[in-house]
Amino acid sequence: MAFDWRTLFGGGPRYATIATQQSGGGGVAGPDTKSDDIACMAHKWELIDTVVEGHDAIKRCGERFLPRFEKETEAKYRRRLNDSPWRPIFPDAIDNITSRPFTSPVTLAGNPDQQMVEFAEDVDGQGNSLNVFARNEFDQAVSKGVTVFYVDYSRNVPRADGRAKTIAEERDHGVRPFWVHIPVCELIDVRTAFVKGREIVTHARWWERPKVADGFFGNLYSSDSCC
Repeated sequence: MAFDWRTLFGGGPRYATIATQQSGGGGVAGPDTKSDDIACMAHKWELIDTVVEGHDAIKRCGERFLPRFEKETEAKYRRRLNDSPWRPIFPDAIDNITSRPFTSPVTLAGNPDQQMVEFAEDVDGQGNSLNVFARNEFDQAVSKGVTVFYVDYSRNVPRADGRAKTIAEERDHGVRPFWVHIPVCELIDVRTAFVKGREIVTHARWWERPKVADGFFGNLYSSDSCC
């Protein structure tokens, strides 16, 4: 059955990019089309990332944060830019705010089983404990106003005989759930709906930018993939 992929995602204003709206219409939305909510926040999140990154990032932005004087030469402006001080007031304030709830480590309540205790010691498969992961997410929530993480599961390779794996076999192969932080600047769209009186996420898309080998020594980011 043939179909036109250009009509698959709709062309309404809810799914139109900022560029499409500015151009007067005619554009067609696709999987990489940001929602209006995400698009209007993107430059704010980018600004916060730049400020949090600190001195070098601010200086690289040049006239964005330090305007050039009228008739100021390039050499004089560069000298003034290099000599201008930068104080990390915002990152320090964020660190001060977010550190307070974590004066005591985040722990599991009640009497969790051993499997849950082991998971809490490494929630993301990268050695970060529940406490460390929670602190990082809280940092993002305070600085950006929102934070997102995705609960994923290791790829479970089926048995050759087609039978289901036992729990012991899955543990031997390291099959387990893990949490993945999604930077808000990589979000494309998030939609929610009320189901039985509770708001739940019904749709989410974001960019993944994995690194792949480039020869033996080099590496590069592969083509963007939309999830």
